[in-house]
Amino acid sequence: MASLPSWINIEPENATINSTISDYDELLSLKYKIGIAMIVICGLCYVVICLMCILFNGLLCWLIFKTPEAHKSTDYFILNLAISDLLVGIFCIPFTLINHIYTENQLGDVMCKMTPFIQGTAVGSSVFTLAAVAVDRCWMLFSAPGSHFTGRQVAVTVGTIWVASTATMLPQALYRHETSFFIPPLGRSINLCVEDWHLIQLYTLLLFVICYLVPLLVTGGLYITICTHLWYKRPAGEDEAARQKTQKMKQVIKMLITIVIMFALSWLPLYACWILEDFGPLTLGQRVIMMTYVNPIAHLLAFSNSCVNPVVYAYFRPQLRREGCLALYAWCVCGTKRQVPAQPPPVQLQPLRHDAVRQHRKLQRLQYV
Repeated sequence: MASLPSWINIEPENATINSTISDYDELLSLKYKIGIAMIVICGLCYVVICLMCILFNGLLCWLIFKTPEAHKSTDYFILNLAISDLLVGIFCIPFTLINHIYTENQLGDVMCKMTPFIQGTAVGSSVFTLAAVAVDRCWMLFSAPGSHFTGRQVAVTVGTIWVASTATMLPQALYRHETSFFIPPLGRSINLCVEDWHLIQLYTLLLFVICYLVPLLVTGGLYITICTHLWYKRPAGEDEAARQKTQKMKQVIKMLITIVIMFALSWLPLYACWILEDFGPLTLGQRVIMMTYVNPIAHLLAFSNSCVNPVVYAYFRPQLRREGCLALYAWCVCGTKRQVPAQPPPVQLQPLRHDAVRQHRKLQRLQYV
């Protein structure tokens, strides 16, 4: 992650703009980093992704809580993924859009620290959870029948995941801050959100290795082992119940592999941008292109992963899809769940007394006189 906006080079010793950069006064005098057309396009895309992320993951959390059949180890890990994606939708997507639009920092020192910290913690939690799910599935397949993570083990694993993610992203909160830089041609200072420490390049590389490369390699290796066993090494004499169980597990593995592939493809461009900014010898023009077009699109692609996961779950799990559609219909069309109209109480017929019966028969006889 670059310590400063990628189109400007500031000497930390005197906090002034390096005079060797051409057109720096024009760049810094602009209120917006990107053009109006790009603002409109990015704004619409980010808003749609943000709303879908909050809606889909909120609905997924609700469905897992209310469905007793979903109270399994894999479903609890999926719940943790949904919570991580909710954090991205609420705390990261809106503020990242603002940072991509405005030249100066508009969010203050607190959000300067917290936005990348929460984003990194949520992403770290997601990728570590994907690895934990792969371990759980591998253990379930190769251990004794019915073996899987217990509720206590799931809770300990999830807690460890969040502690590890928080510790990994702690430098974002410690070394990122809002700083005022005086711009001589403008005659005023601008506030920028900077990451100021001497290990920035090493930290960027460690983030890529710890929060992307190693977890995905471990997860991929485990799923290759699982797929080899399920598709190519199953005994020929299985009964019908065993075949149905194997088929169900294959469906779950397909879903989980799809989620891992989507995560890898979604976040790779953004990690590539961070590494290129910190290690690549980019010219001013190339950095402007990175700032104007590449970074907003890379962030958008990464954030889209947070709203894609519930769609993948719904595709591979018809029961979850039906429950979700019914809930969306109740919330969006009716506002609340449709209430079944109360039935009127049944009419209680009182038995006729003897005198009333005799009087009724007498009247009937008079009609025929």
